[in-house]
Amino acid sequence: MTQEELDTIWKRPERQHRRPDNKMFMVRNVLNIVFMLSVVGAIALYMTTPATLLFGYPLWGLVVGLAIIIKTIEVSLRIIFR
Repeated sequence: MTQEELDTIWKRPERQHRRPDNKMFMVRNVLNIVFMLSVVGAIALYMTTPATLLFGYPLWGLVVGLAIIIKTIEVSLRIIFR
């Protein structure tokens, strides 16, 4: 088989996803970035600080809780504004 025949058989599919141009997409991206940074911060707090308590809870646990709330908001926006 020649290369031309292989190229016609194994044609790459066209890219089907495109970036949405709405404002909600940008808001979701910002929320995702904040979520990822808070998770990394929580891991850093867990590894570096001793049992620092804030309101009776470990500080890293509160940061993880905040990250979960942020992610829940982002997923809700994704579902609502499909």
